[in-house]
Amino acid sequence: DVDRGVVQRAVTAWARDLAPTTVRVAYVYLAGVFSLAVEERRIVATPCRRINLPPVEREPVIPLTVAQVQELVDRLWVPYRRMAVLAAATGMRSGELRGLTWDRITVAADGAS
Repeated sequence: DVDRGVVQRAVTAWARDLAPTTVRVAYVYLAGVFSLAVEERRIVATPCRRINLPPVEREPVIPLTVAQVQELVDRLWVPYRRMAVLAAATGMRSGELRGLTWDRITVAADGAS
């Protein structure tokens, strides 16, 4: 009994309380369930077609200046300072930084990494 209208009403209801990106993630999971149901021939077609999702407004990323990074680093607890500099210099994410091990680092002959 689930048709396109039911799915659209659900997405519209979710959008009242949830962020647009969260609505999209929930919709992707729902669409995946229906896609699997089609593959397994439990339903003939998915109702997740031409569903209007809320727009996601992307704000441009404005990197910190060198002075802002230095101020941040100066205020950090000393053991975290090197990680903050590495994050700012490379753009690595938190999990990548915390998972980095010495055996994954190659030091060039001139001292650069």
